[in-house]
Amino acid sequence: MSSHAAAIMPAPRARLTATTLPTPTPAPDEVLVRVRAVAVNPVDWVIQGTSRVTYRWLRTPAVLGSDVAGDVLAIGANVTRFRVGQRVFGLATGTDRGRDPLREGAFQDATVLSERLTAATPASLTDEEAAVFPLGLSTAACALFQPAHLGLPLPSVDTADGDAGVVVVWGGSTSVGMNAVQLARAAGYEVVSTASPRNADLVRSLGADAVADHGSPTAVDDLVAAIGSRPVIGAVALGAGSADACIDILARTGGTRLALASTPYSLAGLVGRRRLFPAMIPTFSRIGLATARSMLRARRRGIRAAFVWGSSLRDDALGPRLWGEVVPRLLADGRLRPPARADGRRHRTRGDPERPRPAAGGGLGAQDRGPTLIAAEPERGVVGDLTRARQNGPMVSASPHLQPDHACLIVHGSDTPGIIAAVSALIARQGGNIVAFDQYSDDPRGGAYFQRVVFFRPDLAAAFPEIEADLAKTLGDGFELEWTLTDLSTPKRMAILASKQDHCLLDLLWRHRRGDLPVSIPMVVSNHTTAAEDVRSFGVPFFHVPSTPGPDKSASEARILELLVGNVDFVVLARYMQILSPDFLEKIGVPVINIHHSFLPAFIGAEPYKKAKERGVKLIGATSHYVTSDLDEGPIIEQDTVRVTHADSAAELARRGADVERQVLSRAVLWHAEDRVIRHGNHTIVF
Repeated sequence: MSSHAAAIMPAPRARLTATTLPTPTPAPDEVLVRVRAVAVNPVDWVIQGTSRVTYRWLRTPAVLGSDVAGDVLAIGANVTRFRVGQRVFGLATGTDRGRDPLREGAFQDATVLSERLTAATPASLTDEEAAVFPLGLSTAACALFQPAHLGLPLPSVDTADGDAGVVVVWGGSTSVGMNAVQLARAAGYEVVSTASPRNADLVRSLGADAVADHGSPTAVDDLVAAIGSRPVIGAVALGAGSADACIDILARTGGTRLALASTPYSLAGLVGRRRLFPAMIPTFSRIGLATARSMLRARRRGIRAAFVWGSSLRDDALGPRLWGEVVPRLLADGRLRPPARADGRRHRTRGDPERPRPAAGGGLGAQDRGPTLIAAEPERGVVGDLTRARQNGPMVSASPHLQPDHACLIVHGSDTPGIIAAVSALIARQGGNIVAFDQYSDDPRGGAYFQRVVFFRPDLAAAFPEIEADLAKTLGDGFELEWTLTDLSTPKRMAILASKQDHCLLDLLWRHRRGDLPVSIPMVVSNHTTAAEDVRSFGVPFFHVPSTPGPDKSASEARILELLVGNVDFVVLARYMQILSPDFLEKIGVPVINIHHSFLPAFIGAEPYKKAKERGVKLIGATSHYVTSDLDEGPIIEQDTVRVTHADSAAELARRGADVERQVLSRAVLWHAEDRVIRHGNHTIVF
């Protein structure tokens, strides 16, 4: 099974962590999409900041995010509107009740979308422009067209412009509001709206006939005057105070329907608080009281009010009509445009100083804000917290060792003529170009053969299954070979086990942050808490699993296995001072790499450098090896030494030894992550 990079929330209210996940197979009526761009919406950082307080059904680990644009990698049964390779955008619903947040979240390189909530991206839109649509568009459509809300007819080809009545959109420059203005106009209604003076022209350019300053004390009177005697169908309320303002407008103009598309107060104050519940009580009390008051006011005036939930389109007959018919038609004829394009601006990608300020609106009580755009880059993983992302841009961990559309093929087995020719012909046949080739035979007369090939193949992810099938057929016909094929754009998931000595642990975290290691680090597990804060400062989850007293380590090992199994591709023991049992090594099911000072056979026990000093050694060094059930006798990956003299103290030996350990372990990790190490018996071949 192939895998892909993802930014997961490993636990409730935790920072996002770069990791890899198995790439899912689309079920019937689903499409698997390679993500090219996503947008961060306010609900994303609210979910992260409050987690089960507001989304009590959400299990972790979870992938957040709703807005996706990319291209189709695979389609499930019954999918008729899309083909592999086609550019699409759609609404990811992984954080909804009953959904799978790892399969269906947006913040990963590959995600599953429902065909019902997906549309083809026209050539006129970039992926970045398409990615700002899904959640805002869906929420606006629910408010306008669902029978429980305004119940308007969907836009059609021959809809007359502006003769069906008036729709009020309070908060026209929010992401939902900008879509609501355009959709209502396309459905044949006049639109009156609100915005700040700074964004009034933007909202007018989207189709609003009149725009009042939402901060003005006369805003309600201004809109009522603009409406005049024309019939009002209903209102969409977005932003703090919007519900009461819309009720006043509807009561004075005869409108009877109100769609509440935001909470009356922002939840932003809850995000990131260490003590959540003391802050939650007054916030939710204010929201509850304000909502109850508004609903009662609406009922007394004969107005039907209801809350909007954008992802309800998944199980609604409106969803496939909107995404399959209406949205493509409106994009094609120019009646639906990315809001940023309306006034000549474009959404900026990560790191661009001219990017519009990040979102805190679109349904959370704020005005004049839309989703924050993040252009997905296959070689990068998003790490950190969305609260910081919306303020400063996403925290990223990039590695030049990760290569999009590059694959690594490892072949080993019995040497025989024709292996190189068969592999080279296969890669050429599959449209690949070899960029690195290493091979070794310990005996050309039928000995053991080893090969590592890196090749470039455009659109590798889509071709990956076909290449694997070709390899199975080609190398299985007349050869005695084993092989593995790896996508070099996907980092391996590396867990670290550590104890009190932190020099190797912190070195790996530092190298990872610099992008020197093509891995993700989903967790650090330690039997001590001394490094907890340092680890978390790198944005990596820290788990404390105390060692079980006595010789029986089964309880602590069982807890570690719960954390690791299925979530990592290999494990590094960064001076983890516990012996792992054969049972643990069997159950973990992935390679385990260890580092130790090379004196262990001669200087067993504690303080090896003190004993080395007393012995008068002239060389000290370190060894990194794979862990087996035979203590410190696994296949060696890397070794190194430094020369010392009688003048070096025990402390100096320890310092210089720690330097060697860091270097040796980091090289071993890098080589393993790049698939340069092939195990053969109890030794290794390193290309």
